[in-house]
Amino acid sequence: MSEDILKSIDTRLHTITKLIALDAVKGRPFQEQVKLLHGIGMPTLEIADCLGKTPNNVRVALHMLKKKARGAE
Repeated sequence: MSEDILKSIDTRLHTITKLIALDAVKGRPFQEQVKLLHGIGMPTLEIADCLGKTPNNVRVALHMLKKKARGAE
């Protein structure tokens, strides 16, 4: 396959992944969205892109989730 075709496929897969992720977390609070997307292995930068937030917003949410989990132990 040519490089152009591979780039096109990659772009389309990224779009499909983003749409599925958005549908899965629709209507949930931000921290829960982050928790779900992080839980399926989505990297911080992709979560931020998907949710329209900055990577720092996502990192803070993850930090708060970890802090909350430690407090529950």
